[in-house]
Amino acid sequence: MEMKRDPNQREIYDDEVVPGKTLKDVVNAICKVKLMEMGQNANERLSPNSTVLDLVGDYIRFGKHVLPVCIYQCECWETVNTSGKGKSFIVPFCSSFEIGLGSISEQFRRIMATKQRKQIQQQQPTKTSPKSGSGNSMFSASSKGSFSDLKFQRNFESMSRSDVMVSTEFLSTTGSKSNSSEFMVNQVILSYKEVGSNGSLLEAENVHSEDSFYKVSMSNVDNYANESDGDDLGSSPYSPHLKLFTNSVKSGHKIPSVLSTISKRVGSRGLLDQHDADVLNQAMGEGGQSVLIHEATVTIKKQHRNLRTKSAVRPKKFCVLLDGELFGPFEKVTVKPMLLNGNQMFFPVATFTPF
Repeated sequence: MEMKRDPNQREIYDDEVVPGKTLKDVVNAICKVKLMEMGQNANERLSPNSTVLDLVGDYIRFGKHVLPVCIYQCECWETVNTSGKGKSFIVPFCSSFEIGLGSISEQFRRIMATKQRKQIQQQQPTKTSPKSGSGNSMFSASSKGSFSDLKFQRNFESMSRSDVMVSTEFLSTTGSKSNSSEFMVNQVILSYKEVGSNGSLLEAENVHSEDSFYKVSMSNVDNYANESDGDDLGSSPYSPHLKLFTNSVKSGHKIPSVLSTISKRVGSRGLLDQHDADVLNQAMGEGGQSVLIHEATVTIKKQHRNLRTKSAVRPKKFCVLLDGELFGPFEKVTVKPMLLNGNQMFFPVATFTPF
């Protein structure tokens, strides 16, 4: 409570506001409580949560400016018929899109975490008769389950995607050979529409020359320069442009060997240190290509009919990470700006300073 003067210096504070207490008494009581809280906060200043709480408080009080972040839509098809059509649904997102090794490892992590939860549930304490149990316990001691009793070496529930990528369980399941296709999204067609050098939206559709990728990502960017001359391509937080990054089977040929090397170095520790994380991130980005786009489509290739069975072989579907959340599997996805009545939709984000 902010006051221009001390409560004792103004006569109005002597007026009774509640039975038995004047306004001066109320203000003094509040100030006393605030001083006690400040002293307690000072004593807990070095606690792990103190800095986070201070930052959250500052953000609420002083984050008064608004940055409108573009909203994009990912239209997803679980199945596509022979005419290239089918039922679809739309998932909005703001920041990132990714398929490839990242989505494959996240799907594997969730499958393993689900298996672990089921095993723990099966080993939970079961009620028994007091007479048949040992002592006065209502539970059988041999039936108590915990993570340490499981056959898995790691707790996949709490592991990051990078930790999963170098885990022996993941590498043994997907295959650790340098020519393994299980690390990639295979037999897909990647088409996209670029943003011109002056920021104009080009309608000509480009098709990537490769069909197997370790990583295909699209990220919201605030500035993107032409690598040849350094000129800004007209991007801003208000323009619905995305940076498309691709790392194909040719450009990312070192990735499997890097995963295997780091996995051996990590060993039973199971978690990456900062050095190994940097090496992995460098391998995922080395040799890749970037381009500024405003629309992109990823679809699995149509397979030729098997002459013996007279039926088409169904290609393997792929999962998608949208703002870090896993969706899928799908046969086709299309990413483009999300519009409402022809206007770009924005998600308002509070900031400390104007952009």
